[in-house]
Amino acid sequence: MTAMYASSYPNNVKSIVLMSPMSISKKSNAKLVTKSTDLSSYKNELNDFIAKGGRESNPAEFSRLFWKNMLAPSIHDLNKLNSFVERIPNIDNESPRNVRSNVGTIFKKLGDWDFTDIASKIQCRTLIIFGTSDTIPVENSLEWTSSIPKSRYLEFTESGHLLFAEETSKWTS
Repeated sequence: MTAMYASSYPNNVKSIVLMSPMSISKKSNAKLVTKSTDLSSYKNELNDFIAKGGRESNPAEFSRLFWKNMLAPSIHDLNKLNSFVERIPNIDNESPRNVRSNVGTIFKKLGDWDFTDIASKIQCRTLIIFGTSDTIPVENSLEWTSSIPKSRYLEFTESGHLLFAEETSKWTS
């Protein structure tokens, strides 16, 4: 959306920051990166809770366990996971029942997307940031960087997908 807007309305956009962006095209879309860390305990905890009827009887706890399971692979420092999960707002769009279907619907509606031409028309300064512990492939960030003329690539080495939450000092200094 950001790329489409910036290429269509260049006078309205001064700069862009893309954080671990999706692939620039369906053709080059790579599978998520699998971490070597064993994260099965998060999945097991969630599955046990569901098996005991917790999804229906305690939706707030179900949501917390769901997000722990979803975010754990993309976090650099798992000691911070609980604090991140506690900060997820209780809004319908981010509820477990909606988040997966929303993402699936978005990709389905995109069809055979290719934003390479759109990216090449972006005229503003663009910073593409990648967290080295993310499950999103680094290639996504690199292909956006090579496609946007005035772009710069930056890696956060102590972050996963939640760049803004894991290395907050880089955003405030």
